[in-house]
Amino acid sequence: MKLCFPIQDDNGLASDIFDHFGSAPRFLIYNTEKKDSYIFENQDMEQRHGHCNPMRALRGNIVDAVIVGRVGAATLKGLNNLGIRVYQIAKGDIQAHIGLYKRKKLTEITLLHACGGHGQMSAHGGQPDRPR
Repeated sequence: MKLCFPIQDDNGLASDIFDHFGSAPRFLIYNTEKKDSYIFENQDMEQRHGHCNPMRALRGNIVDAVIVGRVGAATLKGLNNLGIRVYQIAKGDIQAHIGLYKRKKLTEITLLHACGGHGQMSAHGGQPDRPR
């Protein structure tokens, strides 16, 4: 199983998870079977908000799940259409989230909880989404 974590800084498994998929500077992929990881730059950083191409961002890397703070509806649909499930972060770094994932303690993000367009109400405390 390959888990994808959007990150800002490369601190290996101690990295903090970046809040939003499309604007993450880089990604860490962790293979739960081989217990190894690798990091690469987001290749879709220059996209307009709401037009993220998940496979371009992931540089064609095939993953089973993404664990992130937030994700836009279009990106969520794109990931789900590729068979990739998306889970909401809890507290802790990547290492903690690997354990939470294995114990099935993470909540899957659905379209109901994806980020809306600018000015629309979001699932993040009832506040309008802010521009990113």
